Amino acid sequence: MTPDPRTAERALDAALQAPKWAVRPAGFKSYYAHEGPGWTADLKVDYDRATNWPTRDACRAARRFLRERGVDIATVRAYATRKGLHLRVWVNGALLDSAILHVQTLLRDDPWRARFNAARVVKGLGGWNVLFTEKWKDGVLVSWETYDLAWTETISRWLGVKSATVAKKRMRSAT
Repeated sequence: MTPDPRTAERALDAALQAPKWAVRPAGFKSYYAHEGPGWTADLKVDYDRATNWPTRDACRAARRFLRERGVDIATVRAYATRKGLHLRVWVNGALLDSAILHVQTLLRDDPWRARFNAARVVKGLGGWNVLFTEKWKDGVLVSWETYDLAWTETISRWLGVKSATVAKKRMRSAT
């Protein structure tokens, strides 16, 4: 008999006992959630050009996983960095840490980052889901995020989210 992957997920969720940092309160605002969609979970994915990159199939698998749990994707934002891309996905619905880790893995998160995050979750450490907007070395800014419209629209399309920019372009072409 093959083990059910959902059983393992439920066991990890029970072991974590739904820590208070697992979900954010509805209406929580961050620097990146300018539109305030009322999201309750925040997924952060790090892509490095050398090791991984987003794919359509990975996005479809993540979308399917979230829909099976009754969670909708609210907003997607992609930011270019010196070494790759940062992706932030806000969803409407509560997700436990184990589910957030699973979706980030489905979205092809940096493997080293995923391992460290999993270890932090298992140990019960809070604040494990972090992506830095700037990196400094010896007092010098060496890397920073820049909003990337092209990747935002591409990944939004792959995840089934209607981008505000795409909607504006359609409205302009209709008039």
